[in-house]
Amino acid sequence: MEFPSAIHNKCPNCDQVTLHKVLKGRVGKHKQLTLDCTIKCSKCNFIHQTTITEKKLINVPVIISDQAESIRKTVELHPDEELMLDQELIVDEQNVIITSLESAGSRVNHAAAKEVSTIWSKQADLEGKVQLKISVHKGPNTLSHKIEALPDEEFFIGDILRISRDNVAIYKIKTHTKVVKYDSALAKDIVRIYGRVIR
Repeated sequence: MEFPSAIHNKCPNCDQVTLHKVLKGRVGKHKQLTLDCTIKCSKCNFIHQTTITEKKLINVPVIISDQAESIRKTVELHPDEELMLDQELIVDEQNVIITSLESAGSRVNHAAAKEVSTIWSKQADLEGKVQLKISVHKGPNTLSHKIEALPDEEFFIGDILRISRDNVAIYKIKTHTKVVKYDSALAKDIVRIYGRVIR
């Protein structure tokens, strides 16, 4: 906890929540971070004591899909911080986008950090793009490629992509939660695209 020069606090003299100047204080560390301080009300100049308590940060496991591999890391978060799908996080100075949250053995759309056992994410570059892996069937061979897309870009079954010098038709999309064969998916949710070279 950083030592503040002023805080908002309820004054016992004028009975209002006002800005208080911090005159002196000390920081303690136990199960929670505490700040014991002497403060002065900016409205009535009443001086009194108060204790501010803040929960310690927790380490939450993060799995980052980065091109052909998954990287395991941890991120420090406030226990009560709300996490949700599509939210951007910075993990070791790297921008990632949350694609799935695991809590109590199930996938959820949102949860407090203290309730999350694993954050699943996808790497985003500085322009906010994500990298997508594509398996392309060309005759008897299957080739692996990567393309970049904006997180909210939608890919449909039947779309034609230009990869290298080939036209590739998407026939299947795997996301973190399902396999898409008849609909579409957003880039930020996609694990792998499957396509066939067409003439």
